[in-house]
Amino acid sequence: MTIHEDVIEKIISTTMMLIQESDGNIKKVTTRMIAEKANVAVGAINYYFRSKDRLVELALERIIEEQREAGVLNNRTGDTQQDLIAFSQQFADRLFGHSAVSEMAILEDMRSPKSTDNTAKSIKEFSAFVSIEAGMEGQLFTLVNTIQAAFLRRKQSLAETGVDLMNKEQRDLFVEKIVTLLFFN
Repeated sequence: MTIHEDVIEKIISTTMMLIQESDGNIKKVTTRMIAEKANVAVGAINYYFRSKDRLVELALERIIEEQREAGVLNNRTGDTQQDLIAFSQQFADRLFGHSAVSEMAILEDMRSPKSTDNTAKSIKEFSAFVSIEAGMEGQLFTLVNTIQAAFLRRKQSLAETGVDLMNKEQRDLFVEKIVTLLFFN
């Protein structure tokens, strides 16, 4: 690694750590704080990333990618319905397990959608479980966005739907129903 690559990596990993320590409250994470913890000058952050927002975006992408890699469904049963349900439940668990980071990433994707954002990557992950040739892109998009929307309203879910999404068993049943309605009816 070059010195520049080493500095860039140090800044990104420091930002990731500070985001996670702040429970996703990015306002608590200042450029000065990042520079101090990474042992670099504040100007280095602007030089390498142009802005704190760009740095945070890169750090969030890296956090989500690490979560994605840890959440890959390795034990497929060969039953498309059961595998898709299990993967969808894992996806929901990832969101709920890292709620502050997940919320920031989802809201950023909604604010500034891109074909390479985390939502698009999640939809692509799901495509391994269904036949895209069968024209299921719309259902995949709907599934990922429905789980994300339910996650964002997780604290109101019991009052609004009678389902406590903070409870894993109820969340799993909710996700199973959504998958079944979208793909197997």
